[in-house]
Amino acid sequence: MNILFTSLLYDYGIQSRGYSFEFYNFYDSLKRMNNSENNIYHLPIDNVKNENEKNILNKKLISICKEKKIDLVFFFLFKDEFYSDVLLDIKKKYSIPTVAWMADDHWRFDNYSKYISPNFTYVITTDKQSFEKYKKNKIFNVIKSQWGVNNFLYKRIKDPEIKYDVSFVGQPHGNRRQRIEKVKSIFPNTICFGSGWDNNRIEQQNLTSLFNHSAINLNFSESSFTYNFKSMMKIFFSKNSSNKIQFNSISKVIKNITNIKNLKRKQIKARVFEIIGSGGFLLTEYAENLEDYFDLEKEICTFQCDQELKDKLKFYKHKSKERNEILEKGYKRAINEHTYEKRFNLIFNKVFR
Repeated sequence: MNILFTSLLYDYGIQSRGYSFEFYNFYDSLKRMNNSENNIYHLPIDNVKNENEKNILNKKLISICKEKKIDLVFFFLFKDEFYSDVLLDIKKKYSIPTVAWMADDHWRFDNYSKYISPNFTYVITTDKQSFEKYKKNKIFNVIKSQWGVNNFLYKRIKDPEIKYDVSFVGQPHGNRRQRIEKVKSIFPNTICFGSGWDNNRIEQQNLTSLFNHSAINLNFSESSFTYNFKSMMKIFFSKNSSNKIQFNSISKVIKNITNIKNLKRKQIKARVFEIIGSGGFLLTEYAENLEDYFDLEKEICTFQCDQELKDKLKFYKHKSKERNEILEKGYKRAINEHTYEKRFNLIFNKVFR
């Protein structure tokens, strides 16, 4: 097939931050899966800062679809980069199936996903609650899937030397800094990477090494939302098309409050699959439906409070045999069932059935 994948090229559209998650994981998997039988094209959406740039991007989308005789367009959207009429033309006028991966349905369903979803042939959600919301809103072009591991990029290291007691990759938002300090009080040889930590961001090519050389890889399941003055003001105020601040309507205020509540939900992160799919040992904060993908405490280890986190860190740090048994089972499950290649093939089978 000729597949057009459209997403941010750089992390949050910022070149200095390196390539985006979706470029490394989705685009790279699409390029290399199925023994590279497909032709994959990428359309970056980074530079949409005004209406003129949006017009150019939409024209380019149509142009590529025609010139390359595209069989499928796979969207990983950041905001509202494409016009509804253009998306509908791709789907109906040009008869090209379109798929959109809705990355943040747990908090964006009510003010984004349910409105844009009719523009696509199918939308993909990773959130079980949102899957039910789609149906309640009479939206039936939805496929339930989940994050995974790009097994072409994340590679297991044979017999790795343990260099760190505990490692964590992610930003220190919310109460993570306080939680990590408690971990360091037990295991001083704890290392953190991400914007805001002393070590800052870790390069993509070094992630596999970190996961394998850590006795325990730690993962938190809360969102990046933080309660502060700015986030509270966004409930009641927003900027209009002229970039002027205005009061939100009552209905929008209610939706914003609902979104904040949803933001505090624990969620399954892509990091879960990346660590386990690299052959690393993972201790993750429990998130709803995690047991649908791994056998808890046999293929993946979880905690639900700081005391349980503390207890399990102390236990598994000194139990290499138990760690290795769990990571071995988890690794096999991830590679056999949870690669993006397998996810995408299941999705494409539904699209073209």
